[in-house]
Amino acid sequence: MGRNPHRKLSAIAILLLAIIIALAWAAEAQTVTGSIQVGSSPSGIDVNPTTNRVYVANQRSNTLSVIDGGNRRVVATLSIGSGPTAVSVNPARNRVYVANGFSNNVSVIDSNINVVTATVPVGAQPTRLSMNPNTNRIYVTNFRGDSVSVIDGNSDTVAATIPVGFRPTAVVVDPTTNRVYVANTNSNSVSVIDGNSNSVVATIPVGTSPQALAMGSARNKLYVANNGGDNVSVIDENSNSVVATIPTGKQPLSLATIPMANRIFVANSNSNDLSVIDGTNDSVVSTVPVGTGPTYLVANPAASRVYVANELSGNVSIVTEGGQVVATVAVGSHPAHLAVNPTTSQVYVSNSDSDSVSVIQDTGPNGTPASAGETAYGSGSSIGLVAMSGLALLGLAGMGYLAYRVHIR
Repeated sequence: MGRNPHRKLSAIAILLLAIIIALAWAAEAQTVTGSIQVGSSPSGIDVNPTTNRVYVANQRSNTLSVIDGGNRRVVATLSIGSGPTAVSVNPARNRVYVANGFSNNVSVIDSNINVVTATVPVGAQPTRLSMNPNTNRIYVTNFRGDSVSVIDGNSDTVAATIPVGFRPTAVVVDPTTNRVYVANTNSNSVSVIDGNSNSVVATIPVGTSPQALAMGSARNKLYVANNGGDNVSVIDENSNSVVATIPTGKQPLSLATIPMANRIFVANSNSNDLSVIDGTNDSVVSTVPVGTGPTYLVANPAASRVYVANELSGNVSIVTEGGQVVATVAVGSHPAHLAVNPTTSQVYVSNSDSDSVSVIQDTGPNGTPASAGETAYGSGSSIGLVAMSGLALLGLAGMGYLAYRVHIR
């Protein structure tokens, strides 16, 4: 018996229709439907997933905007120190810490009542914050002080000031080992601090101008983005030594990890792409083109997504753990920082030149917020079309295309 030509044409027609529908939905995903006006030049941003409150540091107006994530409205504006740059939330104690770069202090906010309860003097030009939830210690890098201030979260006072390398920027804490890692940008090194003794126990040479740090899925790995060397150093925490140097794109500036997939994402600010590193063998498995000037990354491990702030093109790329860009969402002018609420799958973007925060609702194929139960990309060995609540999943010979509804509200 011969093949039915009409059946073959019908299959081709269905396939073409699926592609057209998928492309149309991808275009819809880039529609801006609203934003939240905040203070002047918003920069650092963080979210409390328990209360669904968002905290935005406004660098030029010296204020902190508090946003209710449910109704997307500013519910409080607090006066804080001068030149606030970084925000860190402690959901367990309902405290918010803000590094004020020009007044050399950290503001402490009781988020139950939205009141500044303490102003903690630290070193010169505090830039970044990282918290150990197990010890309730907050670590502050003082860029011009070449030091790290350790704040006791119980008393909101400085417990120690630790000298580190030249011009410290990024800081990250491993709560399990109580070790603190500090990127010293101008001395091309990483300082390792023992959180028990508040002392530097190792100084590890890395590449040129380290700017970002991220813990790997394996507890003994730390990844360092070397902005001036166009590479990433991999540090073995057990030996405090560099065990690999991975070439990336130009001027890597930010890192994010998806632990379950053992993937490390690197934002290359001057080549407009992401390097995706397989943490199993510490090699780049793909290079993903994104927008212009990608400067900041945030991961939502529960949904297996990474969000990329493209500062110069004014948009955010949404990338799956497999390295597929499923949406490019236009936001405000010069998106600077990102924060994600994994419970609601809402992504908050601070737009430094438009004095606003964009809210991206990343939803999966059933129209509900993306969660761990929804696959970020499709795979299969057959050709087929499956309709799902107005969306379509198209599997094509070993790879997949999944279109998401992505809205800015």
